[in-house]
Amino acid sequence: MRLLFPFLTSFILAGTAEQSLAADPLRRVFVANAPLAYFVDTLSGGSIEVVYPVPQGIDPAFWNPTPEDVLAAQGADIILLNGAGYSSWAKSAVLPRGRIVVSAAAFKDRLIADDGPKHQHGPEGAHSDGAGMAFTTWLDPELAMLQLEATAQALIEKWPDLAAGVDTARANIESEIAEMDTAFERFFARTEGRQIITSHPVYQYLERRYGQSPVPLHWEPDVMPDQREWSRFEALLESAKSPLLIWEGEPDPEIADNLDRMGVDWLVISPFANASNRTSLFSQIAAQVSAAE
Repeated sequence: MRLLFPFLTSFILAGTAEQSLAADPLRRVFVANAPLAYFVDTLSGGSIEVVYPVPQGIDPAFWNPTPEDVLAAQGADIILLNGAGYSSWAKSAVLPRGRIVVSAAAFKDRLIADDGPKHQHGPEGAHSDGAGMAFTTWLDPELAMLQLEATAQALIEKWPDLAAGVDTARANIESEIAEMDTAFERFFARTEGRQIITSHPVYQYLERRYGQSPVPLHWEPDVMPDQREWSRFEALLESAKSPLLIWEGEPDPEIADNLDRMGVDWLVISPFANASNRTSLFSQIAAQVSAAE
């Protein structure tokens, strides 16, 4: 089982050529991650300028803005945050609180605590996943729907003239999320009885949704594990039934070669938190899962 699906890298959206020509520079929404950028851009039909300044190679959950980035957030009509441990910088930044929308606010009682060990996520330094909270909420289709609804409501309340287009686009995104749900259901049905291992503990909402209990590692796709980590992995394999390793991003060839020599099946299921291509984002997640045959 192989899925050499590239981990789509981050992008910068602040009035770039990727924006629709119809985007109104007087309507701006600052967003915390790629799924939220996708929601805003799609719901508005590209008529809103999406401000997303997270640089390439940075996990947006742990990104720290520059003063210029904070100014961009301050100047936005809506500051759309993810919640669940995202954007901790916003707690101390001087922001217009009345413009902040937390897309996970409606299900804060369903968030999952995550106090795991610290590790590296790109050049931002060592972090604990989710800063004490699991953060990849959109991998649970039910929670993704709620985040979509919060985004749609925020746009309509701010710009009532967008209501008709938002409602139509929302139905299309809901169909995509349902497609992702179906893909995950089929995937876990195919892998029933196998020991699933994850490169990082970032799939918590996905696991809860589908009743999975994988063993998490703390491996980066571009960092070769040291010998002690490989020894621990080999010990884990001794009791693992038909192990399957899920990566956030495609591992370096040397890592992949080691796994192949060990006879370990692996695949990539990217959360798409910082995707460079956000077109049909949830369909992309579904496609990588469906391709894992």
